[in-house]
Amino acid sequence: MVDESWWGIVPELVLHNYWHEKEQFELESDYYANWTIFAVVEGKFQYEINGQRGTAIFPELIICPPETEFRRQVLEPLSFHFLSFRLMSADKPLLVLPGGNPGRLVLADTHRLTATYSQLRNAAGLTGRSGMLWRDHLLKDIWRQHIFEQLFPDQSDPMPKPLSSHIDPAAEAAARLIEEHAFSSLSLSSVAEGLGITPVQLTRKYKAAYGITPSEHVTALRIRKACSLLSGTTHSLEWIAEACGYENAFYFSRIFAKRMKLSPSSYRKAYRI
Repeated sequence: MVDESWWGIVPELVLHNYWHEKEQFELESDYYANWTIFAVVEGKFQYEINGQRGTAIFPELIICPPETEFRRQVLEPLSFHFLSFRLMSADKPLLVLPGGNPGRLVLADTHRLTATYSQLRNAAGLTGRSGMLWRDHLLKDIWRQHIFEQLFPDQSDPMPKPLSSHIDPAAEAAARLIEEHAFSSLSLSSVAEGLGITPVQLTRKYKAAYGITPSEHVTALRIRKACSLLSGTTHSLEWIAEACGYENAFYFSRIFAKRMKLSPSSYRKAYRI
């Protein structure tokens, strides 16, 4: 179930440190002035926050609110990123997450997360404003990955995951066509016609095979590309809309805001590189 309470929340980095194979924490319990993330790369540690206990391993990220007791104990030599940050929602700082609980994030796309952690480790040696801006971008990228995986839990990889080992050939062929042509003026009616079935049959077969409809798959691919273009380029909304397969910026903005709970311009402001 998608947790909409996270949408529109933006982290702003305050401090980042990387620790390699730490044998134990200097303090079994500590308080921090800002939000903190302990992002496990290797190893294992036990934690307790506001009465919630658990054991964290890769790819888990443990979030502790400001001025909250964070109890922890290393169970296996621990390599992790320590990230101190402020949480902003509508330009206002948040002292608690919606719901009031500490966060425990588990990200599905571990290849992407590993690459981000590697860049964070390399960036740990950078000094000055440019280094801070780059690490802030990487923190936002982790946050953005979490939000995207909530929006499209079956779309961590480009191809949707089949629900069983026996996939309908028509659904499999449609998935390949969608992957190849999602950013053009793709017509699901033409896809169905090319496979010799009706659009209704295509949707039914696709849903049975992958758990999502063809339209949902197309939208997932387009929104992911739009997020990348909004944060990483200065192209106009009209240009991005066309590049993602939408007829115009107005329709693109409506679809984007419906899925992301942020307008494209607000998303760009929050996550631009």
